Amino acid sequence: MPKEFIEVRQRLGYMPEKEVVSPKISWVNFLAYCGRLYGMTRMDAMERSHELLNYVGMDDNRYRHTETYSTGMRQRMKFATALIHDPKILLLDKPTNGLDPDGRATMLELIRDLPRGRDITVLLSSHLLPDVEYVCDRVIMISKGHIVRDGTKGEITAVREGLFEVRVRDNKAAFIEALARGG
Repeated sequence: MPKEFIEVRQRLGYMPEKEVVSPKISWVNFLAYCGRLYGMTRMDAMERSHELLNYVGMDDNRYRHTETYSTGMRQRMKFATALIHDPKILLLDKPTNGLDPDGRATMLELIRDLPRGRDITVLLSSHLLPDVEYVCDRVIMISKGHIVRDGTKGEITAVREGLFEVRVRDNKAAFIEALARGG
């Protein structure tokens, strides 16, 4: 982290793949607690918590213990937690994992709607290409820590002449060697 780590933390919202919250706390209290950690007053943190819970559709479930939440509810709660301090950059790690089709559609709409009304950049980490295509304007593909493709959706999905994908079941090394010998 840079020397200005507090400022960086203020600008970054993060939705982890797995939640890390006590099963005996209500989400409204946890969100307010997170808001306090970001320097919000108790009243502002609680007001922002209720605003976000309405935004993600938690309405009457906000006071239940998190252990009673479904996977979809947990995903929406993690999303709300990442937004509590109104970050400028939002990093979402597999936000649709484990969701049923309706829950997935709801989450994708929340994500897609987010940058439109605010000055916020959303970074989505996902292996589900339909989710990426629906939500993202720009795509960066990473394999083993290296960028292998970077561009707009149109650039990434454009047909490229002379490019083929080959999948080898057996003896991959021999196949690669034969290709190398053939130039």
